[in-house]
Amino acid sequence: MKDIKKSTSLDLRSNRIPIIRGASTATRRLRDHDRQISSRVEEFEREGDIYPPRRRIVNKEKKTWKLEIYAAAFLIIIATGIYLLTYVFNSAIINITPRSVEISQNSLITLNNDKSTIFETYELSEKSSTDIKKSNSVDIKSKAKGEITIYNNYDSKAQKLVKNTRLQTADGKVFRVDNAVIVPGKNGNIPGSIKVMAQADTYGQEYNIAPTQMSIPGFKGTVKYAGFYAKNENAMSGGDMGKRFVISNQDLKDAETKLIPELESKLREKMIAYNDSNYIAVQDSIKFVYENNKDLLTKQDGLKVYEQTVKAQMIIIKKDEFAKVLATLHMSDYNGIDNVIIANIKDLKINISGVSDKASSSATVTLATEYKGSIKWNIDVESIKKELVGKSIIDFSVIMGKYAGIDTAKPSLSPMWLHTFPNSLNKIKVQLE
Repeated sequence: MKDIKKSTSLDLRSNRIPIIRGASTATRRLRDHDRQISSRVEEFEREGDIYPPRRRIVNKEKKTWKLEIYAAAFLIIIATGIYLLTYVFNSAIINITPRSVEISQNSLITLNNDKSTIFETYELSEKSSTDIKKSNSVDIKSKAKGEITIYNNYDSKAQKLVKNTRLQTADGKVFRVDNAVIVPGKNGNIPGSIKVMAQADTYGQEYNIAPTQMSIPGFKGTVKYAGFYAKNENAMSGGDMGKRFVISNQDLKDAETKLIPELESKLREKMIAYNDSNYIAVQDSIKFVYENNKDLLTKQDGLKVYEQTVKAQMIIIKKDEFAKVLATLHMSDYNGIDNVIIANIKDLKINISGVSDKASSSATVTLATEYKGSIKWNIDVESIKKELVGKSIIDFSVIMGKYAGIDTAKPSLSPMWLHTFPNSLNKIKVQLE
């Protein structure tokens, strides 16, 4: 049995070795063959196989196409954003500090409108009425009267004019001087003058004339005619003729007492409430002017209602012009032209001290003025914006240097990479500090 086992074992060993060797060789051959086939396939694919694996190639093309689209879209978005920031949403802010000077004013200031209108007269009126009694009509005849000034612009010698010397208007109305007068001679280029009373040569309302110039008919045909003349500075009044109804002085006074106080009160309230951002109201300059229909009542039989009109007048001063006056008084280097403003307008106190004959745009007015604060240059914002449109940041200092009223100016452009101001006024903002 041992022999059998041994032989069997040996036989088995001897038989196993050839089998194993044979399988190994075949396997290597198969592997080599597979490698050769794979190598040839890969070589063929590299050289351009007309039947490539479709699934693999299609996936690669789709992936490449999508990446290109995404990249292009991203670049477009970035470019669009830069364009919008640079040309559409761009802006500029200019911070400006105006020049300012502190002043202290506490004295009288006299204003006149010779060179420019500094002050004006603001007017309001109210009217009311009441019944009044009239008497029967009577015949009335009266001549217009008034003060006139006679001028000697002929020579330096005095000229005597006799009583009732005629004075004639351009439309032929004749007035006569009440008394003999001596008109002084002229002094250099200044005519000699004298004031006298004169009255119309005849009756009637048509002689109640407005201020005008008159000639002296007695000198007509002589060299003196052009050198002597007269003027009435105020209207001539009192001329009348015809049937008139009489109103007693007491009835007239009672009507005025009833109507005028209420009218004045209403007007005063409105005057005190006056508010205009461009003007300063001198409230203690309020004065009243009275008118009524007395003349019509005396002429018309059926009219029995007395009407009273009260007109209120108040001096108002232009803020910008008055600021120039203060700047001229307190700043030696002020040119009188630049626009300036009163910074603390509420601290300005103005009271009327004196005014010429009446409140009017051509009068002279003296004001008691008190102010302690600053005078600032008024910057023309729109003008600055127009000059900056489309300009380079390099030109900023030169442009700002044109404005004497600018103390400091600082630009801020958005986006920050810009070097020129926007081409639109709406995109430039000026801030005054």
